[in-house]
Amino acid sequence: MSNKIVRTQACLLALICLGTPALAQDWSGFYAGGTLNYDQIEVNDLTYGDGPVDLDGAGVGIFAGYNLQSGNLVYGAEVMAATHSGEGDDGDFLVPATAEWSLGLRGRVGFVTGRMLPYLSVGMTRTAWEADHEGDGLADDIWGDKANGTSIALGVDWSMGERSLVRFEVERTRYGEHEINFYGDDIHEYDMDATRVSVGYALQF
Repeated sequence: MSNKIVRTQACLLALICLGTPALAQDWSGFYAGGTLNYDQIEVNDLTYGDGPVDLDGAGVGIFAGYNLQSGNLVYGAEVMAATHSGEGDDGDFLVPATAEWSLGLRGRVGFVTGRMLPYLSVGMTRTAWEADHEGDGLADDIWGDKANGTSIALGVDWSMGERSLVRFEVERTRYGEHEINFYGDDIHEYDMDATRVSVGYALQF
């Protein structure tokens, strides 16, 4: 499902670029805003689990960045932070697992087309989550981890005037294999993947 979302977003951005006259609107400078997100996060206990568990849920985020512009080409850097509400149970030792928050840093490049800025971003994301080994809610059975991953996103910023924009974005993050350690000596290897769909609003400065 997540791969279909990313492919659809890529097709929409390509059509926007081809079908809209290019105007060199000024996107340079600082910007900051907030988002409403829906995350599809999948965690798989590779050591003892019977398969992946989905931690899907909604959340909110903030982002800020700086753009440089050369003609219709826009590039820059951006930071983000987001909360998660997803919780899932694999029936083994993630009973449940809960996604908490993410922080990200990424570079962006886009091309101005009319009032829109379709863009591609690549960066790093750090996501915190925790799992209950026994499912009884006792603090001794709960262990958390912070997974680092590589993210890639396709999005479009739409200028609402000289100082504001709206955003639609799909981001995919691959975290790879990490370890979560229950009780200090019970190590579980896991991997994690995430897809985020977000709608946002920002002010330009």
